[in-house]
Formats: sequence, structure tokens, C-alpha cells
Amino acid sequence: MTDLLFVGYRPGARQAAERRGIKAKWLLDASKTVPRPLQSEDWVQVDFQSSEQAIAALTEQFSTLEKPLAVVALTEKAVVPAAMIRQALGVDGLSIASAHRCHDKVRMKQTLQEAELRCAPFRLIDASTSAQSLIDELGLPLVLKQRDSSGSRGTIVARTSEQVAENLTPGWMAEGFIDGYEFSVESLVVDGKPIFTNITEYLNPGWANIVPAQNLDAYRDAIEARNRDVIKALGVERGITHHELFLTADGLVTGELAARPPGGYLMQLVADAYEFDMWEALLDVESGQLPEVIHQAKSIQGMYILHPGEGHCVQITGLEEARQLPNITHIHCSLKPGQFSGPRLGVGQSAACIFARGTTRAQVVDALEAARAQIIFELNPLPPHLALTADDPP
Repeated sequence: MTDLLFVGYRPGARQAAERRGIKAKWLLDASKTVPRPLQSEDWVQVDFQSSEQAIAALTEQFSTLEKPLAVVALTEKAVVPAAMIRQALGVDGLSIASAHRCHDKVRMKQTLQEAELRCAPFRLIDASTSAQSLIDELGLPLVLKQRDSSGSRGTIVARTSEQVAENLTPGWMAEGFIDGYEFSVESLVVDGKPIFTNITEYLNPGWANIVPAQNLDAYRDAIEARNRDVIKALGVERGITHHELFLTADGLVTGELAARPPGGYLMQLVADAYEFDMWEALLDVESGQLPEVIHQAKSIQGMYILHPGEGHCVQITGLEEARQLPNITHIHCSLKPGQFSGPRLGVGQSAACIFARGTTRAQVVDALEAARAQIIFELNPLPPHLALTADDPP
């Protein structure tokens, strides 16, 4: 019997299933390379942009597949296909309608506006949209993004009318820039209500996170209330959510909410801070079971992503010295001398990552900054014929 069907791939989900002795099958995005740990009989690939009928029909390819306990979306592109498969198999979880509301940022913001929940003003860009009309309505700077992307991939902050005009893409959306302090809320959701909530500090948005946030305690009640309201408005009944918000002079503003596990090493940071396994808790939630969670963090955890940009890596210095610094727990470096480093197209890409643990925020921040200053990447520019473009895979 297959206990779980995973849509998309995250190593943490596979490891959690293995620890639990759970039999799992995988539906993988055809645009991605099949991960080495998976056996050939465990997976099927499909274009995640396929029609609902085409995706649902893929269930027939799992010859040994009985009705699984849960269908779990692990990536942003997997959210809607997973909902389609749930419906086809009669499995409980995020519905197709709610999946679209969480995945499509235009639908999401329309839903939030109807619920009178404040979010960034926006407009959908079409062939007739002019730069000046967007500026007149939304002001400068403007945020231009795909309506179904994640990890800030492809997002452009246009600060001049020329930059807006150069980046008008029909089908994309434009948002008014939110002048505020950005952070996020991670929740495990059962029966439409959060049963566990963590607030993450964006020490350096897109680069460094602190879990749990220590600087938002005065706003915790309002943050948790907004989080509950957004989850309810979008119709998330079960699973995990990653809710990005801004604290402004006029109150809270929702950026967006994702109905899948967060990136940025947050699953690991939350698990380390609260000392329970977030991946295993998610498997329980998606399977209709109530997980054992810990609501009070036992430590403060932090991480800092390093990425040197595009070029040929000649040398990396300071790694061993950084690993010996107080409060540093470990440093992972995937880039090696002699390898090429591509451009950073999204916040999920890194060359190295520093992890720190402490009893105070200051201990963690100081450790991360000290380690970051210690590590130096020496790169030579790529020859023009080897330089990557925004369309190339990272």
C-alpha cells in the first residue's frame, strides 16, 4: 500500500517518510532532473502545467497505487497539480479552488480584498498596459512579478519610468511597493485553523532568517489574528502555510501566502528552534492526524545564505575559520574551486549557508555576521560565450 503521494521533491520530506517507515510515491515536474535517491519504480514525471485531466490521468501510471492517506505538495508549482490529484483520488486536503487562490497571486489578492484584508495594491499587465498608467495608479517604485512564481524568481523592483517600460510583460502583475518591515509566519493548519505558528524575522530579506522572531512580540496578537483571517479567506483547511507580511506605519499588510512548505531552510530552522520535526508533523497533518508540536522555542536559530554571483570559482577561504566561531553550528558549502557559479535567480539558490544557534538574538546575529565576513569567494568573470542568461537553469 502507498501511504503518501508526494508532488514535487524536497529531501526533508523523503527523509521524514523514511524515518516513519512510510511507503511513498512521487509525481515529479518533468522540467526537473530526477533526484538520485528515488528508485525508478517510485516516481512518474509530468509537466506541472498540464491540464487537470492530463494530470489526473497520471494516477493510472502508478500500477500499485491504492488510495493514499495524503497527497502532499512540496513546491509552489506542485500546489495545483496536487489538488487535482486529490480530487481524482478522493483524498482530503487543499481543494482545487483554494489551491488556485494560493498559487495565483492575482486571485489571492482579489480574494483578500473581498475579505477586506489589506494587501499591496496591484494590476494585471496586458498588451495595452502602459508604464505611465501603472505609475499613475501604483506609484514608484513598482514591483513587477509573475503571478505564479515563488522565491522572488524573476521579480523586478522598477524605480524609474524607464525601468517599468523595459519590463512590462503581458500576463505578469504589477504591485505597489510596500514601505514596511518584512517578515513571515509559518503555520500547521488543521480544520482551517493554525495549530502551530512561528514568526520568522527576515534579518536580511532573501538572505538571512532568524527563528523565532524576537523583535515582533508587541505585535504578536495582531499578527496571529491576521494570519488566521488570511488562512480562512483563502480556504486552507489542511496543510502548511508560509505567510509573508509587512509591518507598516499604518498596520499589517499581507504580501502573499503559500500553501506548501517554506524554503529558505525554514523547515530546518523551525525544527531546530522548537525541537520537533516539522517534516514529520506535516506528514501527520496531511494524513489527518494531530501532530505533537512544541509551542515554545527552546533556542534561537539563524541562517545566512551566501552566493558570490556569476563567475568561475578560483578559491574559497575562511570556511574552516568560520566553522570554529562561537555559536556557529555548521556551514554547508556546495560550490567548489574549479566550478562555475551561475547568477542568483531566486532566493532558493545558494553557494553556501551558515547556521547559528544561541540563547539571545544578539548571539545569533553576531555569529552569522562574523562567519559571513570570514568567508571569501574568489571568482573570475565568465567569458561572454559562457555567461548564463535569465532563461538558463541555475
